[in-house]
Amino acid sequence: MSQNITMSNDHAKECLAELEQCLEQLRLPPLNDRSATTRKVQHDVGTRITVAILSRAPPQLATLMEGGRLHRESVFLVLDSSWVEKREGKNGGKAQLFLRKGVWMEADTNQSFLDTYDPPREITYFANIITEISSFGERADGVELAKDIAVPKSLDTQFEPLLNDKLWVRALLLRGLQSFPDTVAFSRSGDKSRYVVPDGPHKRLRIVYVPELGADSTARVDKAVRHFLEAPRRSRTVVVKLGGPTRRRGVHMWYLVSAEREAVAAKVNEVLASVPEGDSVLLEEYITTMPSRTVTTERGMTVAPQAAPGGPSAEDIMSAQGAVVADDHDEPWQMELDRAHDHPLAFFCRVVVALNGRGEPRASTVTCGVVPAAFPSARELESLPCSLPQVMKQWGVYDEDEVEKTRRMLFREAERTHELLVHDNTVKKDGAPDVIAVDIVLGIKNSVVIPFIVRLHDHDSLSFSQKLDHILGDPGRSVRAWVQRMLFRSQDYLMRGKTVLVVGGGGFGKLEQWDIMKQLGLRMVLADHNENHVVKDEVFKFLHIPSLTDHSKDTENAALVVQALEEAGIKDEVDGVTTTYDPCVVVCAAVAELLGLHGNGAAAHDRAKDKYKLARFLKDECKGTHDTVAAALFVAESVEVANADDVRAALSGSTAKMTLPAVLKNTHGMCGMGVKLVRTVEEAVKEFNDMRAELEGDLHSDWTGLSFAGKVFLMEYLDGTEHDVDICMFNGELVTALVTDNGPTRLPYFNETCACMPSRRHPDEVKSLIAGAYQCARAGGLHSGVYNVEMKYTSKGPRLIEINARLGGFYLTNWAQRVFDVNLIRCVCQVACGIRPVVPSVIPPSRTTCVGLQLYNSHHGAALKRYVPADEQVISREERFKQNRFRQLDADGTLVWISMARELGDQPAQWEGAYANIGWYVHWDPLPLPYLPYPSPTPTPSSHFYLRHLTPTFHFFLHHLTWESLHVLQCLYCGSKYPSVFSFPHSSLDFHNSSFRLSLSLSLT
Repeated sequence: MSQNITMSNDHAKECLAELEQCLEQLRLPPLNDRSATTRKVQHDVGTRITVAILSRAPPQLATLMEGGRLHRESVFLVLDSSWVEKREGKNGGKAQLFLRKGVWMEADTNQSFLDTYDPPREITYFANIITEISSFGERADGVELAKDIAVPKSLDTQFEPLLNDKLWVRALLLRGLQSFPDTVAFSRSGDKSRYVVPDGPHKRLRIVYVPELGADSTARVDKAVRHFLEAPRRSRTVVVKLGGPTRRRGVHMWYLVSAEREAVAAKVNEVLASVPEGDSVLLEEYITTMPSRTVTTERGMTVAPQAAPGGPSAEDIMSAQGAVVADDHDEPWQMELDRAHDHPLAFFCRVVVALNGRGEPRASTVTCGVVPAAFPSARELESLPCSLPQVMKQWGVYDEDEVEKTRRMLFREAERTHELLVHDNTVKKDGAPDVIAVDIVLGIKNSVVIPFIVRLHDHDSLSFSQKLDHILGDPGRSVRAWVQRMLFRSQDYLMRGKTVLVVGGGGFGKLEQWDIMKQLGLRMVLADHNENHVVKDEVFKFLHIPSLTDHSKDTENAALVVQALEEAGIKDEVDGVTTTYDPCVVVCAAVAELLGLHGNGAAAHDRAKDKYKLARFLKDECKGTHDTVAAALFVAESVEVANADDVRAALSGSTAKMTLPAVLKNTHGMCGMGVKLVRTVEEAVKEFNDMRAELEGDLHSDWTGLSFAGKVFLMEYLDGTEHDVDICMFNGELVTALVTDNGPTRLPYFNETCACMPSRRHPDEVKSLIAGAYQCARAGGLHSGVYNVEMKYTSKGPRLIEINARLGGFYLTNWAQRVFDVNLIRCVCQVACGIRPVVPSVIPPSRTTCVGLQLYNSHHGAALKRYVPADEQVISREERFKQNRFRQLDADGTLVWISMARELGDQPAQWEGAYANIGWYVHWDPLPLPYLPYPSPTPTPSSHFYLRHLTPTFHFFLHHLTWESLHVLQCLYCGSKYPSVFSFPHSSLDFHNSSFRLSLSLSLT
């Protein structure tokens, strides 16, 4: 059955007329109404996301514009509930929503379209702005659509009354130890369980329940008011306001003198008599804005005489200001200039906070308003929106660092408030709002400036911030994070229930990836050679393929996997095939080909897996065009060697193709294993013979790449800095690229030592690295997938080391989520299922910086053994957390811990793998990074970088990192050209020859 909530045709016409008026005011192209002709749903993957926002046009036009920018024809404005169809869910599940008609906007032209879809498009995210509360009791047709649906929602209708209940919010803030004005609340509700407050008396919040009105209640109110006003250091002014959750049009706030107790009590009783049962009235202290250093009443805006290229013209700015003045509220906006000099001024800050891809609150913008201190009630109605630097300058704060500290403080308080909403026990899972706006006043309390939270708003109150966006020439800025959240949740919704086959489960270091796949709601099928794989019992189906590690039979093994799927009865249910385990990339591609699913084909992956074969292919076959650089220009010289004579011929004499030093590599290795720097011909011959012996003596080791019976080749040694470029491609399009800086390796071997994300290189150099990685991957036949491309930025520009045609390992996936808010695991599974991932931009902005060190048994084992279990794979998850102190420190935010192995191994240096990575979030000195940091500079005094949340309770030693690692961590990552001071809180350095010991204080007790 399907259900439509019908509205009158006149209502739809009225909403369309309002939309056209908004477009005209903003000087945007008129609406192109194509609804008379139905559009067939294109089954191209780029159109599967369907975000529906049920709302009037004015508050959501910026959201529509930003949605078009991030993902074409995917974010729709629904002006009437009849444009949405509600159907029963599949297999008796929750209902689904489908879009029949909607308005969307083209990014490049800002052209809006009204289209009708047949069949209707399945909605992947629903934002209902038309509720009884948001419409002041006039409409509620969106509420029925939002009930009991499987579709992700911006705000649960059951939670909306709580968010609009100021008393409930105050109780929440009290439990979270947040600052708000001292309050006594009078509740018309008899349900005392609604407002959960800590036990004991509280000076900041007191609740008086008045379910029935009468002489007795009046006396109780008078007594409570008198007690509140007699408190020591009470402000001279108090505020009486409606507590909600019922909303009324207009301003319902009264400012009274605290000394006039009878008048205050009378006003409280008067207002209390007018509110319905279940609502409340608040009496709170008036928070005085922090004093200005030099208060200026002038409200002029600085407008550049000439607009920046591509920026708004002066005429556009003035038009935007005119649009700000025209407000939707009943009361007109006005600037009372004649009274501006008669009253001291106050200002408030509105911070917009949205959940990111991990469900963490992240503040995005702060908008300020200046109002007369005596009458600040109608905040956004009577103030021109301005930026924080503007209002700080008006208050005499000119120092940019001080302004930035203020912004961080406001963001921190707003994010903390949103976090309280998300984790409150009264809110069901996924019921908390995706976006809120927090009103904060920087007030004075006991001579200290404190951010007081005075009100919360849900997703229907972002217009004040959007007006500043238009003034600043960046429409959509305030809603950008919310739109990204819409797209994140839409992608999760599309992936929920998909069946994904993973060929090769990998080792213990892949466990986190399985956890992420489980969180995405995927039905995971694992094909692996180990019949006792650690996740065997956690997947939907397990397929045991004993010969999977014999890579001479990858084609036959692919057929065995397909046969096993058919025997399990799920061959036709598989939506995608993927792997994150390097040795299985070829057989995985072959399985996808046999099943006819999305992928690159086995031939492309076979070529990419052989490092020498790919290098020669790119060097010999891939030429550039008139507009693009040839992939061959990014590739280093290499030559295959089959015996000692080949080595000598390649490095010496008239036939020499290589110069020394050179790099000796295994064609099918991984993780830098089996790779060594050779400086002389004799050394090269010796190392070649040793490597051949290793290859012939252990042909079954997937971990070192020896299971491919790989060959050996010599590669040109590249100078410069090493970088990981993790790229996501879909049908040849570059979706996103993340660049990480790597420290110098443990020469003469190439095991990684340290890293930093995002890259600290110049933006032009980062783009060059990305261009090289993309060109080489595409030229090599890799058009769809997530790839880890290892590059070097040399004195001649970016050069390719190798392409790992699968997801990057180690810490990269975890860090990408933390730093860029990009879920690479989801990208991998989406591409495998033929769904284009949506990322905010090709080079997404970073929200923090991570630095980390690789830990090896040979260097750090003695210290690690005291704090990690002997073998984490044989114990439960709970025991891993209890016995591994680093996991506990990761959980409380002290550091970032990435496990890579089940136990501290004992391999030779050439084949040693990292046990784990230990990292931190850091704050950098704001100094630019030099273009080419070589030759190695002479150390001189320099800056340092800081790690946060470290408590000096124990000294943990990281042994024998090279001086080059120190140089990279400070020179490349701290923005300083000549480092000598490497400063952690509570740490010291002891240098001896070319190595040092870093004594780092961690909370290990």
